[in-house]
Amino acid sequence: MPPAGYSIDFLRNVSGLKRAVAFITPLQQMLSLSPVKDDGHDVVMEKCKTCQKDIPLVELQQHLTICKKPNKESTNFTDESSDADGTMEEACPPEVLSPDHIDLDSDDSDDAENGMLSLAIQQSLEERQMNESLDTAVLGSSASSLSPVVVCIDNEPPLLLQEPFQQIEDVEPELNTVLRLLSSEVDRAESPFANCINVVRDSVMECSLRAFGRRRFDPTKKINVVFVDNASVGEGSIDDGGPTREYLRLLMKEVHNSRLFVGPDTARNLALVSHAIQTEEYHRVGQMIAVCLVHGGVLPKFFSDRLYAQVCGQPTPPVSLQEIDDWEFKEKLQKIKDTKSVEEAREAIQEASDSLSLLGALCHVSSLDERDELVNSASGFYIEGRVQAGLQQFLAGLETLGLLKALRKHPLLMKTLFVGQEKPLEASELTALFEPMLSSEGSNKRRDENRSIAFWRDWLLDVEDGNSTVSLEQILIFASGASRIPPLGFPFDPTLEFLHTSEGTQKIFPEANTCLVVVRLPIHPTYEKFKHMMESGIVQSPTFGLP
Repeated sequence: MPPAGYSIDFLRNVSGLKRAVAFITPLQQMLSLSPVKDDGHDVVMEKCKTCQKDIPLVELQQHLTICKKPNKESTNFTDESSDADGTMEEACPPEVLSPDHIDLDSDDSDDAENGMLSLAIQQSLEERQMNESLDTAVLGSSASSLSPVVVCIDNEPPLLLQEPFQQIEDVEPELNTVLRLLSSEVDRAESPFANCINVVRDSVMECSLRAFGRRRFDPTKKINVVFVDNASVGEGSIDDGGPTREYLRLLMKEVHNSRLFVGPDTARNLALVSHAIQTEEYHRVGQMIAVCLVHGGVLPKFFSDRLYAQVCGQPTPPVSLQEIDDWEFKEKLQKIKDTKSVEEAREAIQEASDSLSLLGALCHVSSLDERDELVNSASGFYIEGRVQAGLQQFLAGLETLGLLKALRKHPLLMKTLFVGQEKPLEASELTALFEPMLSSEGSNKRRDENRSIAFWRDWLLDVEDGNSTVSLEQILIFASGASRIPPLGFPFDPTLEFLHTSEGTQKIFPEANTCLVVVRLPIHPTYEKFKHMMESGIVQSPTFGLP
């Protein structure tokens, strides 16, 4: 909008329109449509093109319905102008023409401008000059007080636009869309040598801290994971995805159980570890969470509502004494809170003076309200205030790959990735996940495969019911290295293959390719034999599907 507002000259010169219908209203009050009483003040006049008389602007609509006198001067108009007027009358129904009708060709536009209290158009008519379309018009300041906007243009039918002030709000994207945008930050075609992570299974966090602490470690590039056994010999698997998924799953488990977090397993808060602040361990753990989520779709589903609000920069919920992990200090605060008089409160405060003084919360109370304020301030500082240095490092780590920015832009959408108990894996999910690769119909192999598929599906149901020595998560780990199906799925469509007898040799245990997410089922004549061999094979080979 120009600084002086929309004027008739502006609309006529910039838009190139000859005629248009606009609705006007003041910004702070409604415009009365009743005739103006003669109070001695000047009245805005408009010349009738039919009878050439000056008519008060507010009476023009009523006058036009009764004025029948031919316009003698109309013969002076060109044929083009006459055609345009006819089109205007035909295209704009009578109900559109109102006292607020403005003729952009009128020579008396100055009077119309003087009578215009306010005109606001949400989308400038300059856009119509560029794309020959008018998408939205907004007039005035009260959507509830105006009818739908109708715009009439020469040689075009009336155009019904959106309701005034109908705002098109930003549509919240789907979660998968946000995750794909984050994943696009990773260059999976290149894996620098500095991104090689050598992992010993019984010290995953220690190995990870070394790797993430390298100056040349680049989280925007593909990581290359090599598992090393106790003899310092690589397990022999080339990292085409399976080892990375296995590593990221183990790493997130280590982060979950890290000393940097306290509280219940599904609602952990940030803990204070002074040495970790000095070594910037909080920053690296934040990086690890970002890499696990963006690279592998492994969810950090252990944040408390408080920690998630702190990360997203939102107000945190009221503090609770149950969140204090120091049992002795929690008991002291609970004793203060339970006192019935000021004298009892002072005695309890004196007993806890050493702890309260360290938090800067030791003070004299003269009422029970002050007692409650002391308890709240002490617990609040213990839970949130004293961990601010670690929190800032943690947030800096979460900035990796744009994760923190996405969290603060879509806090409600992404909350399900961080907060709440993880939904157990179901047999139906695994059944639908793996697509069988079948032999030709009618063949002996196809008959064996059909039987094995039935065994496989029945076995998954038994596992879900708890009638097995393994879990559904273990089966998925055996097949892919991941314990959960990633939100964006696997890079390859998981498949079922079959271990047919070859040259007199029979493979009785299941096999898997964790990189391609392939499970190879053994062929057995009975369900009991199939179930026993599947469970034995998975229990004996907890990694990479090798029996």
